[in-house]
Amino acid sequence: MLENLNSINIGTLKIKIDLLNELKEELCSEFNINTNKINKTKLKSNNKDSYPIEINSPEGIVIQIGRNMRQNDLISFKFSKKQDLWFHAQETPGSHVILKASTKTPTESDIQISADIAAFFCKAKGNIKVPITLVKIKDLQKIKNGGLGCVSFKNSEVIWGNPTRGKEYIKKNTQK
Repeated sequence: MLENLNSINIGTLKIKIDLLNELKEELCSEFNINTNKINKTKLKSNNKDSYPIEINSPEGIVIQIGRNMRQNDLISFKFSKKQDLWFHAQETPGSHVILKASTKTPTESDIQISADIAAFFCKAKGNIKVPITLVKIKDLQKIKNGGLGCVSFKNSEVIWGNPTRGKEYIKKNTQK
């Protein structure tokens, strides 16, 4: 997540600071690190300002990209519908990527660019190709007591994502 924060120019400095604060809160929570009450209050107030990245696929379908565990959980379970498609790099930490297939039937290019984006937003993005798990949201479940963004699934498909192509697509489609 930290590498991606600096590797592409998405959002304002305030958004980047909010994302860093969310990441700090997640790490403190995950590793049971105690912080004083002032820092916890400050972090919680900043959480309301950060949102997942949203861009359009080649055919105009919305793609949502979670940039931390909280956003991954939101886009996978709160903002999605059962016909939407979920993408995640196999066996490596990374962002959840949702293709809003409930709004329009996706083409192969929509699915491929979503996989490429998931490949870019994962720890294995230095590879030429990354195996990406594709699952319909209806087949995705939260893992009980697993924490934010922890999922299990059935009926998955594996496709190959190209992180370089994902990075270029993100850069091209988020410039302001």
